[in-house]
Amino acid sequence: MSPLQEELIARKKKLETVIKMARKDLANCPEGKLWVSTTHKAVQYYHHIIEKDRVIHRYLPRDQAELKQSLAQKEYLMQLLKLAERELHDIDSLLSRNSLMRMESLYSEMHPDKKTFVKPLVTNDEEFADYWLRKPVESNPSFPEELKYPTKRGELTRSKSEAMLADMYYELGIPYKYDCGIALKGGAVKYVDFILLDKKKRKEIYHEHLGLLDDSGYRRDNMQKLDLYRRSGIYVGKNLILTHEGAGSPLNIRDIRASVKEMFSL
Repeated sequence: MSPLQEELIARKKKLETVIKMARKDLANCPEGKLWVSTTHKAVQYYHHIIEKDRVIHRYLPRDQAELKQSLAQKEYLMQLLKLAERELHDIDSLLSRNSLMRMESLYSEMHPDKKTFVKPLVTNDEEFADYWLRKPVESNPSFPEELKYPTKRGELTRSKSEAMLADMYYELGIPYKYDCGIALKGGAVKYVDFILLDKKKRKEIYHEHLGLLDDSGYRRDNMQKLDLYRRSGIYVGKNLILTHEGAGSPLNIRDIRASVKEMFSL
């Protein structure tokens, strides 16, 4: 399902709630309408009502404030209901058409070798993920001999923990890129353990796993790296996941998995 379809369905649910509430409140409203007359800066209120085929304008004195309020509220609810029903009809009509699905499947139906040259404007979640994964990234060229832990997706990682994390994302259906360079503020390029894609929000999330916290030099280097991330708009609570392990604190993949599922609404 595309973001557009999700937005339409969310709007549809909101409209259905509004319509239900408006109809319920209208059932308790009095007959007639509220008329307002302004003469010489004096405002007078009238109850416009039809009784036995006769149109009656009954003056409403000050002590009829509750009736004035009810009639004014009724007018608002009737207009609200009319607009909500009209919009709901339009959304239902749009969702029932095949044009949305046709546009979103257009990219996936193209020749694979042509896809690399195309930047799709309308895609479903899976097509967007496919496009995102195809976008070239700069892999970390340092210490290639450390890449020796295989993942279920078929790549090699630098540690058993990173392989476990990669497999977790693979099993959850979260697209990821491993050990990629990202450009930070000031032009610096740093290599992040994982770049993740939230398909529903079309948003990139970064994941750094701090696997050697017992090493003071490692801690110092990563604290500096995290400071640079923060200055570049990457931080926990927004778009950064931090996990760690060290002596007495092994990787808890079960807890991480639960947190990731909640974060990605899985």
